Amino acid sequence: MKNIFSVLFLFVLLTNSFGSFAQTKTFTDEARSRYILDIVSQVTWPNEGSITEYNLGIIEKDKSLFDALNTEAAKRITVHGKPIKIVHLNSLDEADNIQVLYFEKHETKTDIYLASNKIAGKKILLITENYEYHTSMINFIVDPKGIKRYEINEKKVTAEGFVLPALFLAGSVKNKTDWEELYERTEKLLEAEKQVVEQQSKQIEQQKAEIEKQMKEIAEQTKRIEVQREEIKKQQAMIDVQRMELTRLINDVNQKQEELAAKTKELDEKSAELERKTKELDEKTAKLEKQTKEIKVQEAFLEKQKAEIKKQESELSHLIDKVNTQNLIIYLFVFLSLVMAGLGYFIYRSYKIKKKANKLLNEKNIAIMEQNEEIRQQKEEIETQRDAIEIQRDQIIEQKEEIMDSIVYAQRIQRAILPPEDYIGRNLDSYFILNKPRDIVSGDYYWFTEYEDSVIVAAADCTGHGVPGAFMSMLGVAFLNEIVNKGTKHSANEILNLLRAQVIKALRQTGKEGEAKDGMDIAMVVIEKNGKSIQYAGANNPMYLVRLKDSPVIEDAKTVENDTHILYEIKADKMPIGIYGEEIVSFTNKEIELVKGDSIYVFSDGYADQFGGPRGKKFMYKTFKELLLEIQPRGMHEQFKILDETIENWKAHHDPVQNNDHFEQIDDILVIGVRMD
Repeated sequence: MKNIFSVLFLFVLLTNSFGSFAQTKTFTDEARSRYILDIVSQVTWPNEGSITEYNLGIIEKDKSLFDALNTEAAKRITVHGKPIKIVHLNSLDEADNIQVLYFEKHETKTDIYLASNKIAGKKILLITENYEYHTSMINFIVDPKGIKRYEINEKKVTAEGFVLPALFLAGSVKNKTDWEELYERTEKLLEAEKQVVEQQSKQIEQQKAEIEKQMKEIAEQTKRIEVQREEIKKQQAMIDVQRMELTRLINDVNQKQEELAAKTKELDEKSAELERKTKELDEKTAKLEKQTKEIKVQEAFLEKQKAEIKKQESELSHLIDKVNTQNLIIYLFVFLSLVMAGLGYFIYRSYKIKKKANKLLNEKNIAIMEQNEEIRQQKEEIETQRDAIEIQRDQIIEQKEEIMDSIVYAQRIQRAILPPEDYIGRNLDSYFILNKPRDIVSGDYYWFTEYEDSVIVAAADCTGHGVPGAFMSMLGVAFLNEIVNKGTKHSANEILNLLRAQVIKALRQTGKEGEAKDGMDIAMVVIEKNGKSIQYAGANNPMYLVRLKDSPVIEDAKTVENDTHILYEIKADKMPIGIYGEEIVSFTNKEIELVKGDSIYVFSDGYADQFGGPRGKKFMYKTFKELLLEIQPRGMHEQFKILDETIENWKAHHDPVQNNDHFEQIDDILVIGVRMD
């Protein structure tokens, strides 16, 4: 019975646990499907007249929301007077021919920036759940209590031509701070809810296992009870037989007990008489023993008195002899004492003098020994420190060698991933690459590839230099190779957009305050192989194009000129490859018609920012532009030599701040030049 009650208790507990779990899912897929279709019904499409059917794409792992949306769509039949079709998508790659795209952040882990780039310009309404402020078009969040809040990126919605009712806009969250507080509070509530559900699930599993175990034990106990019942029946029959035999024996015992009681009474009377007589005999024996002891004590005292008398007589005789001897000894002792007193005085005086001298000698010896010990300890300490310093010096030398070996090996790896000279030479007839790392490895890198009828050239400057910059540079090269090798032809700005998305994702950048702003500046040039035009897009780094004065003018470009040539500065977008600002804005693509003899230059900021010269100033971009104009009559190989010698001569001046005979290179230097012959 105890086990049965335990099972019933566990069943009740399981029922309550399942009930608690059900209550946490206040916002079901059915409620979510109604909410999504309500949002869709609020939006007006710019191309609504050409839409025959509203296709709503859902990215999710299972099809629970897909089924709920189909059910709700069947009830509503149409939206804006057009049929509704729900489309299940496994990834962003399938997001084509739809009017609405929905996904949830925590379940699908979909990259919001890649999704925005994917649907840009396609009149697709992006509805998301649980994303950061203004990263989507319409983004909503639901806390565990089922309270729904939404925010609208009006700029993105308007850019795609969608129209929203004023009342719907008024109900949205209006600033980032409110949304982040709501987002963080909901995240905490969801996390707490998740932990409770997980804990309850574990308890349910444990309780299920305990119930199964107890059910097995109950079945086994039931079998044992049946066997025990049969055994009890057999034992009960034997007990009945034994009870009858016992009744007979009890009657016999009662009869014999009566006989025994009579004999016991008679024996008790005889025992009492015997005890009385034994007591009288014991009393007489004790009296006799007492008298015998008293006689023995008196005899012993008498013998002791006799021995004492004999001892006293012997001692009296001995004392008389001892007195006579002592008188003689006293006379002799007095004489010897007088002699010893005189001798003792002289010995004592000599002893005091010697003791004083020994004391002075010992004090000097102790002082000398203490000084020797202190000197010995100082010597040992100095030797120990010297040995420790030598060990540390050897360790530092060894560590430095290991670090240098690692950095040199990293240099070999970095060089290996950069495009080789012979590969570039097969596609460009006239070019140079001036690459001068500040350290062994560089945070600046150049990238080159060919795709169909185009040649792509890039010069990039990563955050930092040395080993940290080298890591970023290898990351950039890997991402650029991945983007181009996918088989899709991209414009220069599209390549930068995709590179930025990859960097933000890899570095897990969110734009929060205090977060590291790692990334890179880059100039990207796509050159048509026929030499007629180029595309340029830049992240902070501009492109210089130098052409003869009588050639066609490039509009909207800053210029510097000399007698024969004009240098056009094609400006870059003022944002890096990385997280920047609250919104992700596409890079600008600029197309320029080429003229034979044009020279194109892309570079990092290391050349212009280098300190040196007679006054210890920066080289500056103005001087850099004038130098490029000056060397235009030279070939690309000679331009390389002039640029290299100029910057080395600039650094060769005395540095008064560091008191060096030359200025140290402060940053990686990269300059790429291409001439369209």
